[in-house]
Amino acid sequence: MEPLENNTKDDTAEKYLGTERTEEVRDIIERMPAKFGLRISLIVIFIFLLLVLFGFIIRYPDIVKGQVTVNTSIAPVKLVANASGKIKLNIRNSQTPVQSEEVVAYIKNATSYDTLRMIKEILDTYNPNNKGNTNILSKLPSQVALGELTSKYYTFLSSMHQMANFKNDRLYDKQIASLQNLYQHQVNEEKNSIERIGINRDNLQYAEKFLKRDSQLFELRASSEASLDKSKMDYLNSRGQLSIAHSGQIEAAKQAQQTISKITEIDVQKSEKRKEVEITLLASFNDLMDNIALWEQKYLFKAPFKGRVQFLKFWTDDQFVQAQEPVFTIVPEAETPYGQVLLPAVGAGKVTVGQEVIIKLDDFPYNEYGSITGKVNTISLTTQTERTAQGDVEIYLVTVTFPNGLRTNYGKPIAFRHEAKGTAEIITRDRRLIERLFDNLKYALNR
Repeated sequence: MEPLENNTKDDTAEKYLGTERTEEVRDIIERMPAKFGLRISLIVIFIFLLLVLFGFIIRYPDIVKGQVTVNTSIAPVKLVANASGKIKLNIRNSQTPVQSEEVVAYIKNATSYDTLRMIKEILDTYNPNNKGNTNILSKLPSQVALGELTSKYYTFLSSMHQMANFKNDRLYDKQIASLQNLYQHQVNEEKNSIERIGINRDNLQYAEKFLKRDSQLFELRASSEASLDKSKMDYLNSRGQLSIAHSGQIEAAKQAQQTISKITEIDVQKSEKRKEVEITLLASFNDLMDNIALWEQKYLFKAPFKGRVQFLKFWTDDQFVQAQEPVFTIVPEAETPYGQVLLPAVGAGKVTVGQEVIIKLDDFPYNEYGSITGKVNTISLTTQTERTAQGDVEIYLVTVTFPNGLRTNYGKPIAFRHEAKGTAEIITRDRRLIERLFDNLKYALNR
């Protein structure tokens, strides 16, 4: 029954479709109503104007991307073990404030840290430029074991004793004082010799006078030959005494000159010995301090600046540390953060100082926290090669400041973390959509 009814309906539809329409019907069907066309035109014009308006309102900036690291002017420093051994902690808890040069921990070795620290404090009061200063000698231990520093310490101690003995014994000064006394006696002897020369010269004059008188008397036979001979002998004795006095004066002057030469020689020896002792002391002091510095570099973990110490593991006393193993990080005190951007050279020519930078940090999801706004502060003048997973890339170094601090565009403040990494998008030109359309048309027409 149903198939027959369906066939009847199909035949009726075919008859209706096959019926030829009249001209009036076709005119009604084909004619577009005027109001309807106007409405369609207005809608099209409105949509076009709306697109043009959005093209002016909506901006789609040109951006250049790079990798950014947020840091401060003082970067965190990792303290790495330079020797293997058991660790001894001076600071027990992570995030503890530390001062510059403060010892965080040390690696146990043959040298006692406490003993060496006591000696180092004494040595720090010693001024090597104050030559001859041995005041610290009484404070330094005479018997101590310092492991690899023992020989250097005793060399310095021996040099210090030599300087003390040189100052206290004053052997050269005693020799010089003795020679100066001798020289004074010799000068007095020379003066006496000069006086004797004067006396003997007078005696010679009288002896010569007596000889002339006796000679005249002898010629007149008024005096005996014996008296003349006695006058001659007195004259010769006076001449001999005068010669002896001259020789004595010359010898005294010679001896005095020799004594002066000896004093000068000993004074030179004293100066040379003093310089030798001072140089030996200074060299041994510097050698000891250099070796102490090497020992500290090898076994101590010292904070290079004021900040906080961060443990890189849960360290306890006597825990074994391998050489070249990172142990602590010293984080500097809060300073103004800035961004360090590694900007690929491709397209970097569009970047200028003062441009806006959108920074998205990996530690803070962008969808939840938003982005940080910064400004380009400096751009390196030359590129450098950076090794990446994609190969060697030429990059510029760009620094970015944060005028609003680490506050996102969502109004959320972000806690500063050293070396936080992320992506930097530098807005090189904030263009409208319609500008981009015309730029594309211009580019297509110029091809």
